[in-house]
Amino acid sequence: MKNKIVAIAILAGLLVAGGIFVIFKPRIKKAEPKQEETGLTEEATPAEEPELLTWKDEAGFLFQYPANLKIKQQVEDNESYANLEITSEGRRGKIVILAKDTKFKNVDEWNTEKDPYKIGRIDQGILFTIEGEEGWEREIETIDKSWQFFYPTKASGPADEGVIIEEIED
Repeated sequence: MKNKIVAIAILAGLLVAGGIFVIFKPRIKKAEPKQEETGLTEEATPAEEPELLTWKDEAGFLFQYPANLKIKQQVEDNESYANLEITSEGRRGKIVILAKDTKFKNVDEWNTEKDPYKIGRIDQGILFTIEGEEGWEREIETIDKSWQFFYPTKASGPADEGVIIEEIED
């Protein structure tokens, strides 16, 4: 009988100890795999900006554009000072740049629909337009932000390989 009492006492002690452990047990976190310290920090790298070339047109304007784009002059157009078609191989859509005489007094008269894919400028009675399609927003923005007017000279024309050619007067 003494053995039974001892066995019950041990069993009761284990149950009490188990209950205390469950109630007061420390919060154990699962072990996370250790990462080796290399001394390097991870930084988000900004998206690489594409190489830009410069187009200088004899109609008196210049702009920058990504090097992966192709510019074709529509020379058969007899009513525009400039008619450029900008495309990219394997990509749908295009951007068209035109320079034509205008009677509009401001760009708002021309772009009455406030089309976000149409940008215009009026300089000396000529309307310069950049018109693109959905999906070409980034390229249109690059062209628009870099757009500049200049006074044409005999030596001005489309830039070759991104080099701007200007005539220097003595």
